Amino acid sequence: MSIETLKIVMNLGLTAADLKETDKIIRAMEQYGQGQINESVERKRFRARTQGPDEDFDDFLVSLRDLVSDCNFCNADCEKKAIRDQILEGLFDPTITERLLSINGLSLDKTIEKVRALSSAKKQRCEMSRAPPTSAAVKNPRTAKPDTPRPTKCGYCGDSHARGQSNCPASNSKCHICHKMGHYASLCRSG
Repeated sequence: MSIETLKIVMNLGLTAADLKETDKIIRAMEQYGQGQINESVERKRFRARTQGPDEDFDDFLVSLRDLVSDCNFCNADCEKKAIRDQILEGLFDPTITERLLSINGLSLDKTIEKVRALSSAKKQRCEMSRAPPTSAAVKNPRTAKPDTPRPTKCGYCGDSHARGQSNCPASNSKCHICHKMGHYASLCRSG
């Protein structure tokens, strides 16, 4: 290390333990070169991050982990809790969020595990509903009537539209009965 670089490193406010970790030195030098990070701006950006309708959960998680690194939370435990809370706040699927909130003492690792499991189960249900009929259900081609796709009514908006919640006009609507997002009050199932 040159003398100038050593002077910069000494002025970064790193502890002796930090000086043994290359990634911390590099991050501190990048911050020094870019100017000070505005903690309030970075935390606001972190708190505003939500999962997009077609965004994979793991992509959302990577983004949160990247954003939290500039928030200057007190320690790694605080960062984990902040990420867990932002997952709960920012998940696109309210049914998964509701299931997660029913779990007491939810850690970040448990949150990630449950979101992946619930997302996978939901994806499999969707794929199974689109699967071709099994051999036992195949009709006799001489007696079968041609299949005509019947439009199905959406359980969230009551209209017929392309499959998928992102195509539903109610996906960004708030129910006036249960105050949850994603369906109209006329189709609310909360009773």
